[in-house]
Amino acid sequence: MENSNNILNNEGMPNIGSIVNQYKIEIEGWKRIITFIKDENVHLKNLLSGVVKDLDTDDIVLLERIEYFQNKFLDEDEIIKYLRDDISEQDKALIKDIYEDRLSLKTLEHQQIKLRKRLEISEQKFNKLKFEFNNYLGKNL
Repeated sequence: MENSNNILNNEGMPNIGSIVNQYKIEIEGWKRIITFIKDENVHLKNLLSGVVKDLDTDDIVLLERIEYFQNKFLDEDEIIKYLRDDISEQDKALIKDIYEDRLSLKTLEHQQIKLRKRLEISEQKFNKLKFEFNNYLGKNL
């Protein structure tokens, strides 16, 4: 009898159920990360809105920098949307009956690796933007 907790089955082949289960666990973590980034992005947009509301300046450089951050935060909304959609598609694909189809497993594996890298890069870029924004506010307001 095959143990679903082992990576290899009795024949030394990958235990597809374990692999799929691991992918599902990883996807749930990604969903939490995406939710956190989305919430942080809303918070940063609210901070920016408060800054704009309190501005009493015609400083073109300051206004351009505010516009820069606004555009970056809007870009993050788009990135989050695409990541969330792609993660949802991967999640749906894992639910399908792929257990007998090794080609589907390879496709899922490729997509999982691709999503993992995209999420890692997106998270790094967002953190960089967040620190850039907070540093800017700390120095200029």
